[in-house]
Amino acid sequence: TRLDGGMPYDADRRATAELALLGAELMQALVRRIEGAEAGSLYRDDLQAFARRCIRDAVACVTFNYDDVLDRALCEAAGDPDREPGERWHPDVGYGFVCPSSAACVHAAEVRTTPSRMPLLKLHGSLNWRLKLGAKPPYTIDALVHHEDWSAAAPSEGGVDWERVERHLTPSPFLVPPVLEPSGLTAQPILGRLWSLAYRELEQAERVVFLGCSLPPAGLAASFLFREACGHLRPAQVQVVNLAKSEEDRRDLRTAYRQVFPGVTDERFDFQCAREWSRGWCQDGGV
Repeated sequence: TRLDGGMPYDADRRATAELALLGAELMQALVRRIEGAEAGSLYRDDLQAFARRCIRDAVACVTFNYDDVLDRALCEAAGDPDREPGERWHPDVGYGFVCPSSAACVHAAEVRTTPSRMPLLKLHGSLNWRLKLGAKPPYTIDALVHHEDWSAAAPSEGGVDWERVERHLTPSPFLVPPVLEPSGLTAQPILGRLWSLAYRELEQAERVVFLGCSLPPAGLAASFLFREACGHLRPAQVQVVNLAKSEEDRRDLRTAYRQVFPGVTDERFDFQCAREWSRGWCQDGGV
């Protein structure tokens, strides 16, 4: 927060450029850490089962995660050619807005436009979202492309020239830094669209499950979103799944959620890992 927002006296101290450089380096370190985590154990069978049920039941996923692990699982799970277009998930249309592949910057490519029944709404951006080179803030939706090798259909000429594609993109992914101040979220049309879609999905929800979300004090914008969009839900329609191992952690988690959902009871907290919960959920759904 200190580095992203700055302070009034930074200019007099000639520290603005130095702090901006440090902020950029910290974001790069965050990206490297997430990429390192993606290279670890991903439990692909469990991910695929979870993705298949989300697609089948048109479950809206609202996430603050930066990684594209679930994105890839959804894309692979929807790869069955016998599925109708509306029963598939693809990054072109799966994020709540039409987001072309970065490959389209240099290759002739068809962009999917049939909306996905199952949206994945990434409210803080994503590692595989990039801005076109030269885009100026505030960034419009058509300035954004998705950039990854797991979804690209190879052009008929013989593959995607990723080195050439990179020349048309800004070097860093489109991410919102983890800061206390929520004002930056409203400054970008892309994020405004995503948060509005998330509000609509939550407002219409009959059940909301929080997987691994601890509602930290720094997550002011998230708390506002859930408090204002989910006010119609009864306590029995809210479930919290979180691997809080100690009694102190569990007490803190209950306190955080009761700031948003005052009536939620102890029975609505499930202190197991999300993978174990999703296994049971998929089995209950016959997946």
